[in-house]
Amino acid sequence: MMLGGINSVLSALRAFLKKVSNTANNVANIHSAGFNKRVTSFQEGWNLKGVQITSNQPVHTQGPRMLANNPLNIAVNHQGFLRVSLPNGGTGYLRDGNLKKDSAGRLVTLNGNPIQQEISISGNAIGVNASGSGQDSAITNGLSQVIGQIELSSFRNPGGQGSLGNNLFIASNAFGPAVNGSP
Repeated sequence: MMLGGINSVLSALRAFLKKVSNTANNVANIHSAGFNKRVTSFQEGWNLKGVQITSNQPVHTQGPRMLANNPLNIAVNHQGFLRVSLPNGGTGYLRDGNLKKDSAGRLVTLNGNPIQQEISISGNAIGVNASGSGQDSAITNGLSQVIGQIELSSFRNPGGQGSLGNNLFIASNAFGPAVNGSP
C-alpha cells in the first residue's frame, strides 16, 4: 500500500512538471507570431493509480493582430491554417502569417516553406496586396494584376495534429480531413 501512495505522488509531480513546462513555453512565446499555447488536462486515476495527463493540445484561437513593416504579412483569421509545402514533399499547416519572397519570387514562410497554391511575385512587381478574401495582387508595369489566391484549411479537430515545431503542424488521423477554401 505504501508503494501505491508513492507512485500516486510521483505521477502527480510528473503531471505538474508537464503543466509548468507548458506554462513556461506559453509565456516565453507570448509575442511570437502564430504561436499556439498548449493546455494540459489531467484526470485523477482510481485505485491509487495517481494522476494521468489526458491531453496536451494546442489552442488555436485568434491572437491580437500585430503591425509589421512587411507588406507580405497576413493575418490568419478564425480556425484556418495556411497550407505549405514541406522539404520532404508533404504538406504542413500553420497560422503564422509572416511571409516573404524567396530568391525564385515565390511567397514562402520565414522558414522558406512555399505557400501551397503557389504564388509567384515577379521581380518588377510593386505594391503587393492581399485582400480579405485571400486574393493577392501586385502592380506590374503600372497595372494591378491578380497574382494568386491564398487558401486556408480547416479541420474537424484542430487540436489533433502533430507538431513539427516553429508553429508548423502536420495532419494526423485525429486531425480529420482538410477542408480547403478561400478565407
